[in-house]
Amino acid sequence: PVAAALAAHDAALRSLHVGVLDAAAESVAAWLPAAASRLSGRLVLENRAPGRNEDKGDEMCAFDLPCFERATAVSLDLGFLALAVPAAGVFARLAELSLFRVRIRGPCKLGDAVSSPRCPCLQKLIAHFTQGLSDITIHSESLLLIELWKVCGLKQLTVVAPALEELSVMFCFSDAGNQPVADISAPRLKSLQWCDAYDPSSVHLCKMEHLQSLSTCFYPFAHGGSSHNSASLNLLPLFKVIESLSLMLSYRKHVRPERIILIMVPFENEKFIGDQGRIILIPTARIRTRDISGFQYVMEDITMLPEATLLRVMVVDRGHAFGDSLFHVLKMCKGLRSLFLALHVPDDLEAQYVCPPGCACDQPTNWKTEELALNCLQELAIAGMKGTDHEVAVMKRLFSCVMVPIEITFNCSVSESKVRELRQTLSTFCKSETSLKFYKFLKNESGSKWIRCLLAP
Repeated sequence: PVAAALAAHDAALRSLHVGVLDAAAESVAAWLPAAASRLSGRLVLENRAPGRNEDKGDEMCAFDLPCFERATAVSLDLGFLALAVPAAGVFARLAELSLFRVRIRGPCKLGDAVSSPRCPCLQKLIAHFTQGLSDITIHSESLLLIELWKVCGLKQLTVVAPALEELSVMFCFSDAGNQPVADISAPRLKSLQWCDAYDPSSVHLCKMEHLQSLSTCFYPFAHGGSSHNSASLNLLPLFKVIESLSLMLSYRKHVRPERIILIMVPFENEKFIGDQGRIILIPTARIRTRDISGFQYVMEDITMLPEATLLRVMVVDRGHAFGDSLFHVLKMCKGLRSLFLALHVPDDLEAQYVCPPGCACDQPTNWKTEELALNCLQELAIAGMKGTDHEVAVMKRLFSCVMVPIEITFNCSVSESKVRELRQTLSTFCKSETSLKFYKFLKNESGSKWIRCLLAP
């Protein structure tokens, strides 16, 4: 059908969006070269393949990626089809390349194809849930953003990009347990997100004098000590002062990330939004167990944090108590001016988990009584609140320590009656001078998307 549609319209293409269901490599190869020769703008290809995942893909047949000589943006979600990168040709105008659920095959390496000699205008490179890239070496004069999320089996990463401003590496080395080997030369980098294995003996980061934003993750409870947190414990001390710090606290025993959710919350104050409007980058996963019995509380291993003015804390608690972990972080951020707290990620795929009585997560109770000084704080925003007893207890303690404007966005699953109850309860925790606004995500009239709405007083 795609090939026939292209044949029926022989005009030049400025934009082409193709959606297919469980397509085979041969069917894509039948029309993609013709489209590439006519395209002068953007291509989006989405292959929805519900029966195929990263473990079950088309191992036998790979189709060749055409050389898009005039295209400016290419986005391929292949449903784990195999793709061969061309060994020759120049992507003369390509500014954005996005690869989702792709298996890279063939002798040519992706890094060679996206480096400046063959992609002189490339500014954004995104690879999510991509296989076959054990070694990525990129030399680019034009790249501004590199985003590598769950590039399975990655062993070595080399980036020489003098103009690069944003680098994100998530669950690439750590997913396969590989020793991370990386050499990053990006002196103009402004934003670094590293939620992955990090070893200072094999991961070399250049001096980043322009860095403004740092993101990493931490497991408050760990089995056999804090080995899972060695990456963040080695990374955080490298930065003494940072404008924006994002820290994900994950209460998970073992995870295998399957997809990563981007949640946008357009706060009135744009400082909460972050780079490119993204404020939450949280992996959803097959969770082998949420039980953390027998685990050690290791938050105290964090003895210092970069001095930040804006702090984003993403709590992936999965039903566990997170008060002590949160307040341990806040105690080290005395100069904080803006605080954003994301509590839950809506996920219809998993049943609500109830923390068992006597769980290890509720043993640290110092947060309930210890003094917390946030004297410099000017604004506070909380998103994803469901109204559990523990959440309410944390809010009561937190609100007693601040007297700043507060925004609260309720989880979309919270009923109207529960929202009314929570609004009344939370309002009693605030000092009389505090400005308190409540929001909730509601669907628009067509039901096609969620809109964040201010609730009437």
